[in-house]
Amino acid sequence: VREGTKAILDFAFSQQSNIQSVVLPNSVTSVHIKAFEKCLNLETIVLPNSLSVIEEETFSNCPKLSSIDLPQNVSIIGANAFRACSSLSHVEWPQQLTNIGANAFYECTQLDNVDAIPASIQKIGANAFYNTAWEQRQPAGYIYIHNVFYAYTGELTGNLHINIKPGTTYISGGAVSRCIVVNGRYSENIVRKLTIPTTVKEIQQFAIVGCSNITS
Repeated sequence: VREGTKAILDFAFSQQSNIQSVVLPNSVTSVHIKAFEKCLNLETIVLPNSLSVIEEETFSNCPKLSSIDLPQNVSIIGANAFRACSSLSHVEWPQQLTNIGANAFYECTQLDNVDAIPASIQKIGANAFYNTAWEQRQPAGYIYIHNVFYAYTGELTGNLHINIKPGTTYISGGAVSRCIVVNGRYSENIVRKLTIPTTVKEIQQFAIVGCSNITS
């Protein structure tokens, strides 16, 4: 993209199968929704330092994209931003990152460096890392990403009590609703008791949906 360009508009390069590499100049300050979605042969992307937001579905369904360095000024990754980028195995996370939207890396089956997300993160949307290599290797039980309670996976045992740890500030969508997943399948939600610490500032929509058996 030529120097001096300020914005890449919605759908600008959507479904362009001839694109293999993208280099955006530092003059670009915004890349809009679905700008590069379904670029089936896109392998490399160089993003400008001026970029602060990765919008919704910007790079979704780009199956040959294997890694990306996000500019250090990026604080928000929108919903579905990299959804179904099935070759994406590494993301260089910006140190100012605060918000990852729902399904942002959904079905990025090779992605495994989620543990490197910086402590600046404040919000992570529902299923942001669904079926990634990172999520698949998590043991049954509580999954936290810094102060975000992302999910409880596996069968509940004992007194069927979800006890979210003190210091947690955010609860992701679907976090409790997934507590009885067995081999990837959902069944009746059996949570009886839920304890939320006073440190929690926000509970995302649908975080505790379907928990009809909670008594306290």
